[in-house]
Amino acid sequence: MSIPAKKKVSRQEFDQMVADTDERLEWIEGVVFMSPSPPARHHRISGRIHANLFSVLEGQACEVFHAPFDVELSNEEVEETQVVIPDLSVICDKDGLGEQKYVGVPSVIVEILSPSNQSHDLVTN
Repeated sequence: MSIPAKKKVSRQEFDQMVADTDERLEWIEGVVFMSPSPPARHHRISGRIHANLFSVLEGQACEVFHAPFDVELSNEEVEETQVVIPDLSVICDKDGLGEQKYVGVPSVIVEILSPSNQSHDLVTN
C-alpha cells in the first residue's frame, strides 16, 4: 500500500486505507501519516508511564490507553476531525469510547518524542 505524499484524502479514502493495511495510520488535516514502530527505549518509557498512570487512576472514573488506540479528535471547537494514535491517552469522559477508538478529546494525551518521529510530533500534533 502506498501513502500519498502530502496529498489530501477524504475521510472515506482514509478509512479504506486503514481497512486495507495493518500499518498504523494517522489522518491530520486530510493528510495521511504512517506511524513507524517505535524503538525499544520508547516502549520502556511508555510502559513505565502507563503503569504509573494506571496505578494512580485505579478505582477512578478515568482510564489510560496505550498505542495503538485511535483517537478521533472531535469537538465543537475543531473544524475538521483528525485521527491520531497518541502514545498514551487518559480518557475520563467515556461517552465517545468504543472498542476500536475514542471519539472526542481525551483529558490527557502523552506523546513520547523519539528521534525518528520528533519533527512530526512537534510540528504536526
